[in-house]
Amino acid sequence: MGRELVIGVDGGGTRSQGVLVGVDGECLRRTDGGALNYNTMPHAEFVRNLEALIDELLVGATLGTCVRTVVGTAALFHQATVEEKAKVLSGVDLDRLGDVSLVGDAVTAVSGAARGMGATLVVAGTGSIVVSQDNDGAVAFAGGLGPLIGGDPGSAFWMACKAIQEVQRRQVQTGEVGNLGRTLFGFFEVRDLFELVAQVYRDPSGRQKVAALAQTLAASSDPEVVEPWRRIEVRAGQELADQVSGLVSRSTPAGEVVFVSGSVLRKNQRVRDALADSLSRNHGLTVRLEEPAFDAAMGAAFIALREVRRAGA
Repeated sequence: MGRELVIGVDGGGTRSQGVLVGVDGECLRRTDGGALNYNTMPHAEFVRNLEALIDELLVGATLGTCVRTVVGTAALFHQATVEEKAKVLSGVDLDRLGDVSLVGDAVTAVSGAARGMGATLVVAGTGSIVVSQDNDGAVAFAGGLGPLIGGDPGSAFWMACKAIQEVQRRQVQTGEVGNLGRTLFGFFEVRDLFELVAQVYRDPSGRQKVAALAQTLAASSDPEVVEPWRRIEVRAGQELADQVSGLVSRSTPAGEVVFVSGSVLRKNQRVRDALADSLSRNHGLTVRLEEPAFDAAMGAAFIALREVRRAGA
């Protein structure tokens, strides 16, 4: 049989990553591939992209035998049912992958954050989600319901929506939109709020464009834009703290680490500071905010390694 190997895959909506790891934890190969969100792409394309990624990892097939594969995908919260996994992986050559698990990308991300150990991870990018994992691999979630159910509080999308709402509020109260409104209209290349709303709902990429607005507003030096935007940034951190507080005690004792990821928490220090301050002031949790130790592809491999150890116990 030779050396035993595991495969970890992080499948996103635009690209994917895969790693080949020995059961001793040594990372042997890493490669990139196409999208792997089966809710947003044809099944045949999903299969092609996954097969191509596996081909790159197992090229030559001389390193050993794969005994376990974990595929993370943005299409799931937790773990696929037996029926769902069979449907999604129909057409994939499973014989070379060992035992296969299909899990949500937040699960693989929190596993990578703390090398497969207990951790809490808060992700705030276009959307937001908080996930905790205990040392046995059990997970729990807060947020992550998407733009149609709550707008993922603390995310770039949510923050930009708050800015749009602020412009409408000002217009109702004063009859004019101010520099914040003019900045929004310039970004969307529209004349008024009615055109802006119509464009967002008409454009298939409307959610992404709204989220991209957050970066433009964060970079503004106009005092009339900065003042309301600073309030939104602070509130974003507070909203994220509210979600984190319900999960952090399950995996992270006070005084330890909460891992943070996503463009908002990596690039916007004010949101990050507001998150830490709100955890301390409002929830009595003193924690350090740190970047994940490993990415989600390695997180998937850590899950696979844990399952191998359990099977051999």
